[in-house]
Amino acid sequence: MTKLEDRIAEAERKRSLVDRYAPIVDAAGYLDGNIQLTPEDAFFLASVIIHDKEVARLGRLPEFAHRNGNVVDPDYVAVIESMDGEEREALRARVNFHPIPVTRGGASR
Repeated sequence: MTKLEDRIAEAERKRSLVDRYAPIVDAAGYLDGNIQLTPEDAFFLASVIIHDKEVARLGRLPEFAHRNGNVVDPDYVAVIESMDGEEREALRARVNFHPIPVTRGGASR
């Protein structure tokens, strides 16, 4: 592959991470504009959210089953959206993710 093809493939990989995992991170209340996540951060954070004990327990309920051919995966966005505000707050406390805050504006002179 050429350097350009490598860069395009890397950009597509990052885009697929965002497309797949950002909705989970957003449903948990992390994408409120105060933090900036890389695609890899979104993957990591979504993985931690998915493996949270309460999210995993709710994900096994039949109403959250999402069938994709012969494979049944939980709809984690629906699971998280079914939680009330206090439950989502408790989820964020258990996840204990400390993002790097977004800095607004450029460096001052």
